[in-house]
Amino acid sequence: MKVNRWVCLLSAFAVSLAIGSSVLAQVTTTGRIVGTVRDASQAPVPGAELRLENQGTRRAQFATSAADGGFVFPSVTPGVYDLTVTMKGFETAVYKGIVVNAAQTTDQPLSLKVGALNQTVEVVGAVPVLQTTATTVANTVDQKYLQDLPLAGRDTLPFTLLSAGAQQGVTPRDSTFDGMPGAGINITLNGIANNAQRFKSGGTSFFAFVTPRLETVQEVTVATSNLGADSTGQGSMQIQYVTKSGTNAFHGEAFWQHQNSALNANGWFNDARGIPKPVFIQNDQGGTLGGPIIKNRLFFFVSYAQVITPQSGNFSALVLTPSAQSGTFSYVGSDGATHNVNLLQLAQQNGFTSSVNTAIGNQLQKIQSSTSAGVLAPFDPIQGLLSWVAPSPTINYYPTARIDYQVTPKLLISLSDTWARGVNSKGFRGTVLPGVFTQEQSQGQIANPYIGTVNAAWTLRPNMVNEASFGVQSNQETFGIGFDINLFKPRLLNFPLQLPSGLEERNGQGFGNTFQPRNNPVYNVVDNFHWQRGVHAFSFGGNMIRSSVHQSTLGDAGIPRYNFGVVSADPANSMFTASNFPALPSGAAGNNVLNDARNLYALLTGRVSSVSKTVNIDEKTHQYTDFAPVMIRERETSFGLYFADSWRINRALTLNYGLRWDFQGDNENTNNIYTSPNLIDLFGPSGALPGTNPSTPSLFDPGSLQGVSNPSIYQRSKAYNPDYINPAPHVGIAWNPSFRNGRLGRLFGDAKTVMRTGYSISYYSEGLLNFSDLAGNNPGLRQAATLVPNVNFAPGSLSVSDPLPAFPLFPASFSFPLALSNFAFRNQTVGTIDPNVRAPFVQTWSFGVQRELRPGFVFEIRYVGNAGERLWHTYNVNEVNIFENGFLDQFKAAQNNLSVNAANGISNSFSDQTGFAGVTPTPIFNAAFNGQSANAGFGNSAFISLLASGQAGALANALAQNSAYFCRMVGSTFGPCTSLGFNTPGQYPINFFQLNPYVGTANLLDDNSFSSYHGLQLEFRQRFSHGLTLNVNYTWSHSLTDRYNKAVDNTSNFTTLRDLGLDRGPSPFDIRHVVQAFGTYDLPFGKGRRFSVNNAFVDRVAGGWTVGSIFRFQTGLPFRLSSGQLTVNQQDSGVVANIPVSQLQGMVGVFKPAAIGSGVFYVNPSLVGSNGQANPSDLALPTIPGQFGSFIYLHGPRFVSDDLSIAKQMPIIGERLRIEIRAEMLNAFNHPIFQVPTGGTFGINPISIASANFGRTSTTTSIPRQVQFRVRFTF
Repeated sequence: MKVNRWVCLLSAFAVSLAIGSSVLAQVTTTGRIVGTVRDASQAPVPGAELRLENQGTRRAQFATSAADGGFVFPSVTPGVYDLTVTMKGFETAVYKGIVVNAAQTTDQPLSLKVGALNQTVEVVGAVPVLQTTATTVANTVDQKYLQDLPLAGRDTLPFTLLSAGAQQGVTPRDSTFDGMPGAGINITLNGIANNAQRFKSGGTSFFAFVTPRLETVQEVTVATSNLGADSTGQGSMQIQYVTKSGTNAFHGEAFWQHQNSALNANGWFNDARGIPKPVFIQNDQGGTLGGPIIKNRLFFFVSYAQVITPQSGNFSALVLTPSAQSGTFSYVGSDGATHNVNLLQLAQQNGFTSSVNTAIGNQLQKIQSSTSAGVLAPFDPIQGLLSWVAPSPTINYYPTARIDYQVTPKLLISLSDTWARGVNSKGFRGTVLPGVFTQEQSQGQIANPYIGTVNAAWTLRPNMVNEASFGVQSNQETFGIGFDINLFKPRLLNFPLQLPSGLEERNGQGFGNTFQPRNNPVYNVVDNFHWQRGVHAFSFGGNMIRSSVHQSTLGDAGIPRYNFGVVSADPANSMFTASNFPALPSGAAGNNVLNDARNLYALLTGRVSSVSKTVNIDEKTHQYTDFAPVMIRERETSFGLYFADSWRINRALTLNYGLRWDFQGDNENTNNIYTSPNLIDLFGPSGALPGTNPSTPSLFDPGSLQGVSNPSIYQRSKAYNPDYINPAPHVGIAWNPSFRNGRLGRLFGDAKTVMRTGYSISYYSEGLLNFSDLAGNNPGLRQAATLVPNVNFAPGSLSVSDPLPAFPLFPASFSFPLALSNFAFRNQTVGTIDPNVRAPFVQTWSFGVQRELRPGFVFEIRYVGNAGERLWHTYNVNEVNIFENGFLDQFKAAQNNLSVNAANGISNSFSDQTGFAGVTPTPIFNAAFNGQSANAGFGNSAFISLLASGQAGALANALAQNSAYFCRMVGSTFGPCTSLGFNTPGQYPINFFQLNPYVGTANLLDDNSFSSYHGLQLEFRQRFSHGLTLNVNYTWSHSLTDRYNKAVDNTSNFTTLRDLGLDRGPSPFDIRHVVQAFGTYDLPFGKGRRFSVNNAFVDRVAGGWTVGSIFRFQTGLPFRLSSGQLTVNQQDSGVVANIPVSQLQGMVGVFKPAAIGSGVFYVNPSLVGSNGQANPSDLALPTIPGQFGSFIYLHGPRFVSDDLSIAKQMPIIGERLRIEIRAEMLNAFNHPIFQVPTGGTFGINPISIASANFGRTSTTTSIPRQVQFRVRFTF
């Protein structure tokens, strides 16, 4: 008998390993019931027979209590159950209404009374509020609760952000939990991954491809810490949805939900600027039906909904003022007054082009004509901000179907298919500019995501259950439907000054999304085997993931793009000096004024600074072809195994432990077109640091050339190795003590308190986009060419009206290796991945105490912490060097020379050849400027400006990336310089400034970043009682990281590679305080309530009312201050704070000026100077070369929102048909939340104190008050 048992167990386990899967997380779709059978004296009752029956389907499961009276039903489909307990010598007990949730443990104590077996005692079950055996921090909410709360629309995913520890960003989609890396969030539907696997990191982490809608969801479970070994695969926290299923009775609903902008408030800034509300009318309608096909055997559930939204959106663009279009440049001087300089007259006086280019003039006229279709407000002295409303109708369809088949009493098979088809047939029209001349062409979008699943639950024995699942996630999307590239083939014009660009010249249509179909299918199989043996509940399992990418990207391949500007070597650059611009501000502010003036002049006269063009590779021919799309194809496979046990040591103490082992696969380009350098080629001639890990570059050692002298790019379909050594242990203890008397009894109660602690490790995937961006975004996929001054044309000589020189398209063919020397002096970016990059993981731990204060009301206090380790991070290793090479000393000498020369009557020169006393030799500059004109060398206004502002890093980088200077320093020792005619060796080594001089940016993805979180979480939960259901939670937390970004490719440069600790700071989700409260209350009037009404008419009027509310308060999101100064390297140098940071934080808030045209202040206006920049007495620019300022993080304005609902239910035909009418107000009190302008929804751009709009915002993160109505019929 024992042999057969073990053969059965091993066979089942082998099957579970063989089944494997391609799912992003090992997630079970069932729950379990745990308890102890006791008699009236609390003695355990072994051998009791238990029968568990689903109330809806009558499916039965069986168990027997163990020697200690304990029992477990290890795998139970979510639902409501009746549990019958029989034992000779005791009355039969029937516990009704036991609720089981997915991935949750239901603790159900059972009590038997002495008596005859044929006597039955019924006990109405109650949803337990204490979690006496589970150690995972998790909560489950059922569909009824979701129906009663005022949710925005019918998407239930934002509801999960009401969990303690949730950290909401600018929008719900921009959110995380407990400070975890975004890719650690795992969202599943019926056990199958439902979030993006390609775009998993960053801003798309909290996103479900298939919308978990209100009418289809049965329940949702949110688990945020101490996940068991069966749940940690590819996710540090889990959001698990289960769809509804049919029962033995027919049930269904029909609903109509309506929103209308006529009932909504207008946006705060729209109101302030006199802009009407965007038109928004949405009708969300559909229905559901579920029931039996064959009673007790075969059940179905179907739903269908469609959402019709003839919506519109707010858009804005900068446009030139009429005076600027005629050549008058206006700016605010250092004296606070507005100054005007006619650039065309200035150009005429200096012998340069002095008329507006005809093609540019025509475009500007079209832009100007569009202003009548919007509202124009002042923005800065030369630009206005044009705001308008543009329409965009959409239709979304949401069909769902599920079949549950009880094949035999031991085998249950479930099939489900959930779609979320979205159609935007025309796209937004007029998003570039409004008006008849600048309508964006009609471009639509269709999305067809779906998840299909097959689940099988096989009960081998009452104590052995195997669950197997197979699923497919498809997220096919098509963008740019209707796009016609033929309209744009001649050329595209990129306007400077943030003006609208890419307007087709014949009729002004805007260049938008080109035709782009894509799909990222995920195939999922997962298996869990549960075995109850005595006081142990064992689980075994395995999973495997296969994710793919298929995408066609055309872009603007084959179309020349014109850029406008006055480059430093352009003779016209001599006009842009302080002598021609009275009261020019000093430092960076003055530089900004001159740059704007250069850009305006270049635009008006059609002065071209460069022209670029790309041609894509054809995947079939491997030839570069005009107007051919790049086909992106990738595949990644990973898998994992686990063992877990829940050991019920005694009635009060449970030990949960387990071990998971994850095998992280590597991503692969399957059509063999991706290119990237090897690690040694990325490091170039400098190579790796001797005696260290080969992935450690030899930084800041000029003259040490131990790397690859001629680095190359290779065709590489793989860039890193699989990582198969990833053990993930889990351990947790739950103690439910029983103190009946004394102080401990009053404090802890009789089994009314649970103390829980746990620790776990979970590995996850960072998503496929990291591979695409690092291994698939290098030269090779596209043939690129740029016409640049000093190489293809003389600076300032090319006009937009001139014929173009021949494009030096490169590479000529798709053949590798391809030398990086071909890309020198083009500021080329290349990237690669550390071949030994490892899977990231998160350690989580917690300790908490739950106390049931009264029946159904529990209070919990817990400490939750986690640490993200081996986080993937992409950053530039090509940091410019100013220290070891002596450049910093010569920069200071050049500053001195500039001052000495000026004192002796020679202004605007830092030459060391003037012969004045006190002039210091500058051999580096002498070498770089040898043979150059004064304007290009010692008299270069841009260089002089950098010297004046102390920007040594910026000047070093300018010399390093310009062949005219760098080749004079290194000569023929650098191959690209030889090809430019430098035939003799220079004085300096080729790695004088940078690790790899062949490229501008050398991006490396490694796993050396971290995150941390510490939080105190308090939670009150009131189970439905006397009409009230309530949850209140408070979180006080702090999260840190050295990867301050939300980018899906994890890209953010370190401040300096010399000291990575400088980047340790608040994470983008460091929200210190959050208070949330949500609940519903049934007013106590009407049939079945406290104040019952017998009169039918009165009952219909006064009875059946329910109110609901969701309240959220949180402190502001963090933002960084910057200056735009580059005093050390290519990274921002921070700011100089003349007041304490705590005082600065106290000056953050909301300050509304009398005129709203330029926005609302989110800092005290006293921090803002007369020029719109930060007041230098409080916040100043760092100007000491070689030194950083302070890196200051502040937190923005607080967030407050309150959503309210009121609903009326009443019967139509008895209790068989009921109607519910509901009204909901979102942001009921219309409280605006002003957004710090960090770059949109997922932006973390720093706030520059040198900006002319410092401290001001013109956007809100909150929606204005919205009212939605819902009518719902249920039967």
